[in-house]
Amino acid sequence: MHLKEISIKKNILIFACLFLSYFSIAQSKKEIKKNKLSSVTESRNENGKLVREGYKKFNAQGEVIEKIEYDEQGKIAEIKKYKYNASDDVSEEQTFDESKALLEKKVIKYNASGDKSEELVYDGKGALLRKQLYKYNNKGLKSEKSVLDSTGKVLMIKVYSYNEKL
Repeated sequence: MHLKEISIKKNILIFACLFLSYFSIAQSKKEIKKNKLSSVTESRNENGKLVREGYKKFNAQGEVIEKIEYDEQGKIAEIKKYKYNASDDVSEEQTFDESKALLEKKVIKYNASGDKSEELVYDGKGALLRKQLYKYNNKGLKSEKSVLDSTGKVLMIKVYSYNEKL
């Protein structure tokens, strides 16, 4: 075999392993609750050494309450923590760096229909960075997303339109 063919086969094998390991960690809330899982750690075997790639911690309802992503060397790259409202929707998301310093906090609000209506994004010191507002049409489909800066200045408005099947 040529060196190029060996390299291509090796890359295909690595991709297949990573692809399968990605989908093996994706457990449904139902499976997590049924099996009473408290966490899942995702690692890869690299030259006989296990290297962490991801970690998820769950609450009793099977929702992710903490997620850790690791860099190529298996060191913490980012930590996210989640809080939920009574309807099991994410109401707060905090992002931390590798030293566990708070980088960003999102507070998410929902309308009476349970649709996301507002997302407030704060920096690690609690200063408002931006606000995202969501509007919905009479069918409950998202019709508009507005992004405002900390002073209320509109940075972007995204409009959604839908075509019905005939």
